[in-house]
Amino acid sequence: MQLADPGNVIASMPPGSAIYARIGRPEMHTDFLVREESATIQLLVNPIVTIRPRLFVEHDIAVLVVMFQAGDNPEQIFETWWNYHQPDGYGETVFRDMMTQVDVAIHWYGDSGTVEKSTVIRNSLRDYFGMATEKIRALPPWTMQEFNDAREVIYKRRPTLAALWRELRIFNELEKGRWN
Repeated sequence: MQLADPGNVIASMPPGSAIYARIGRPEMHTDFLVREESATIQLLVNPIVTIRPRLFVEHDIAVLVVMFQAGDNPEQIFETWWNYHQPDGYGETVFRDMMTQVDVAIHWYGDSGTVEKSTVIRNSLRDYFGMATEKIRALPPWTMQEFNDAREVIYKRRPTLAALWRELRIFNELEKGRWN
């Protein structure tokens, strides 16, 4: 299966969207790509990035969400959904990247559809992805449709991005120390 160019994918998405992708910088890494308005990107000067992960298991289907916020602007909260069983082993590869990478970059795509800024941060998700991978490997494999259905169940219980962000804050505080 030929994967779409991640830069073209994020450039075609509306502002406020985020994805993860394997890209070279120069060697292959898994990074976050964000589509945002150019005026908003210009305001990001060394932003503090807060990252919150959570592994949900719905009927033996593991759905990992990683959310992040740039600065303290509640309008700058982004979500990415990680499927270990993506076709052609891509999911396993990006999980492995996240367990081993020392840093992760956020590439900000503006109005022109090109990268206007990149922010590199320490990868604080390494241990969490390791724990998640162990739990996922204990489950039977699932299809992409089953993953999407499980994600919809999660969305129905948390109808807004802000509600999911708050829940992840509470969850991460309760779990602190269990996966570090």
